[in-house]
Amino acid sequence: MNVRLIYCSRATDKFRASDIYELLEKAVRRNEELGITGILFYGNQNFLQCLEGPRDKVNLLYRVILSDRRHEKITLLEYEEIAERCFADWSMGYVCANDINKELMELYKTKGLFDPFSLKSGYSLGLLLELQQQLIQRHAALAK
Repeated sequence: MNVRLIYCSRATDKFRASDIYELLEKAVRRNEELGITGILFYGNQNFLQCLEGPRDKVNLLYRVILSDRRHEKITLLEYEEIAERCFADWSMGYVCANDINKELMELYKTKGLFDPFSLKSGYSLGLLLELQQQLIQRHAALAK
């Protein structure tokens, strides 16, 4: 059975914005090995991440995430069994908050700044799906 896990967290002083690319490179390799897909959103020192895949593999990876000292205030937002994945084509999609419009953040009640801790229940998946669409549109525009 596949599950979807969405969590948010805040970067500690040990994490610099320039570290994000190394983190992503490792996440892509690890997720491919585990059969996990998902998306990571980072901005304003905050993370919002969705992981999808086999329950045991997602749970294992989440335990590793919980022990990572580069972030704190790790908060589980959603966890559910799923019939199909929303991010099936991405071992780890990435969106930087600086690359999205403030209107989208307002739509999801974050007052123009990225603060995943202020998202209302159930809004995190909707926001991540909107971000996925923005990424797809941006890549399509660049490919022209």
